Amino acid sequence: TLVNHEAFFANRFTVRAANNSIVISLVAATLVAMMSIFVSWVVVRSRAPGRRTVDVLAFLPLAIPGVLISTALIYVYLTVRVLPIYGSIWIIVIAYLTTYVSFGSRATHGVMLQLHNDLEDAAKASGAGWMRTMRRIVVPLTLPALAAVWVWVLAHCMRELTAALMLQGRTNTTLPVLLYGYWTGGEPNKAA
Repeated sequence: TLVNHEAFFANRFTVRAANNSIVISLVAATLVAMMSIFVSWVVVRSRAPGRRTVDVLAFLPLAIPGVLISTALIYVYLTVRVLPIYGSIWIIVIAYLTTYVSFGSRATHGVMLQLHNDLEDAAKASGAGWMRTMRRIVVPLTLPALAAVWVWVLAHCMRELTAALMLQGRTNTTLPVLLYGYWTGGEPNKAA
């Protein structure tokens, strides 16, 4: 029957959780794509003295479990009151950004290595600044990789449970957390 479907959609938390999941996924995927292309440009193209450190820092979250990242974010945003984002959707966005930037930067590193330096040198010789070179040359040529990173992160953010469960508050519940609540609350039919 459709009784479980009706009960699921009649729940007032379902709409909020769906909206939260969509907003978190869209923002996190966009920020990860933007940060990935920036990290890749710094590591591959620039001659900055700390570029290897940036590469290590971008790749380090891959070795850290999501529970540990979430615990660290809880500690930081409960003790440091500079940004009052604990309990909001933005702390989950930061957790996803931290988690998925390592995957995004690895995908964009390969594409950035394939772009020849002469393209950026020609833009500089023509009088284009760094921002215009990025906007008119680098981003359009790396757009397929950026789109792939964006879609991959979006899909993972829509289904990720660990960080969202650890960082949930009264108003930032996501769909995976809501479904987990049904499952652990003895309502597997609604969860399914």
